[in-house]
Amino acid sequence: MKRSFLAPLALLALACALLATACPKDPEPGNTESSWLVGKWSNQVATFEIKADMTFICDLTSIDPTGSSLMPARCYGKLSKDMAGLNTNDYHMANMTAGSGADPDQSYIAGNTGLATQLLAFQNLVGTLTPNADKDEFVFTSVNGTANAFFGAQGAPYVKQP
Repeated sequence: MKRSFLAPLALLALACALLATACPKDPEPGNTESSWLVGKWSNQVATFEIKADMTFICDLTSIDPTGSSLMPARCYGKLSKDMAGLNTNDYHMANMTAGSGADPDQSYIAGNTGLATQLLAFQNLVGTLTPNADKDEFVFTSVNGTANAFFGAQGAPYVKQP
């Protein structure tokens, strides 16, 4: 009698264990599909080129309507979801470096070293890239006010380029 009761119970336990390990994990709350960001985006102050591996090149043309000796300039980095507490459209803007004289595209002022010091203020920067419904525009915001001026263009949307 004990054997006939234990065998089905053991099979049930084994089946439950297999089902529990086979179920897909729920996605982390901050991790969402980011492929819509791949491409070239621009607004009146900057152009972002975001690659499939989420590395980016940002060419800044102006952060000050009266002109700035820091512009034009180039920034490299990577959009990442590697920080805890990121929301859906939040990205850690990691590994940011300034363009240099060895950069093959001289779209910035050669020898402009001012940008490198500006990027020091953006260590562990979190940017929120909020898309429109069609995901052909996004608005950059950050709790870092300097980053808002630097990348955000006072809320001007970045528009996806063909």
